[in-house]
Amino acid sequence: MQYDLFNRLVDAPQEKIAWSFSKIGTLRQCPRKYYYQYYGSKKRKALNEGSKETLIFLSKLSNKHLVSGSIIHTVIATYLKKRRDGDEWDLNRLNGWSKKLLSESILFSENLRDGISDVRLYPPDVLKEVYYSKVELSELKEEIETKIENNLTNFYESEKFDHLKSGASKHGALIERRASFSLDDSTKIDGQIDVAFKENDKTIIADWKTGKIEYQDTSLQLLTYALWMIEKEGLSLDQISIQKAYLQEDKVEELEFSEKHLFRARTRILQDVEIMRGLHEFGNEAISDAFTKCNQQKICDLCPFQEVCQN
Repeated sequence: MQYDLFNRLVDAPQEKIAWSFSKIGTLRQCPRKYYYQYYGSKKRKALNEGSKETLIFLSKLSNKHLVSGSIIHTVIATYLKKRRDGDEWDLNRLNGWSKKLLSESILFSENLRDGISDVRLYPPDVLKEVYYSKVELSELKEEIETKIENNLTNFYESEKFDHLKSGASKHGALIERRASFSLDDSTKIDGQIDVAFKENDKTIIADWKTGKIEYQDTSLQLLTYALWMIEKEGLSLDQISIQKAYLQEDKVEELEFSEKHLFRARTRILQDVEIMRGLHEFGNEAISDAFTKCNQQKICDLCPFQEVCQN
């Protein structure tokens, strides 16, 4: 037996469940995709899965939205680290490198599609649109390049992000830092902080957003960063500021939160974990039918596992 966060005596679980915003987001979006991503495609889980090798391969496929976001984050993180070391890249260099990364991703995807061996220790992202020849390549490239350039131009030129660029360039600032900690004996939280730094008596945590302004509730992801700072750095609530930096929309929003919000975040995570725990045995036993298909065309079109799911 053990006490939970609310001082209730409960049975101690046998296995700790890892929670992340992306993981629970996948489960809510499509339980079958959740199975493929976190069980079927894992070498040490779902050992009875008959399509194991196929799922492992498919799990490496990405899409145009994820690839553009990944490149933007990579370029910005590199810019901030270089600036911290006294080597400030200009906008042309940022755009030039982003185009190089995209070209490498497209070429790697084409080679994989055509059966050309291209073994790398750190391979580029694989664009499923290219691998499956779903779209006109020139149009896809132009679409992704335009989105990346718009984000990077605003990041570099807009005064609204100056405090984040300046703060993140300080020595001691966290850039693309993994935030992992135990919420209790049964729950581990995984996340990644884009930028965090001290500014006077505050620690500012910023999350780069590369799409349109989000009107759905995304505060839970950001509140886990506050929980991490409280847990790992011993900060008090009034010493933390969390900001969403919308690069495409040229806007910064600060998240207002209180102890009540943190309490609700803990509660929500624990509720999520109970759902995940209820499915855990089915996942390990490779019972994919326990995970329902979403059957939503927009989600299926972007899913890397559609080839197996449609069988």
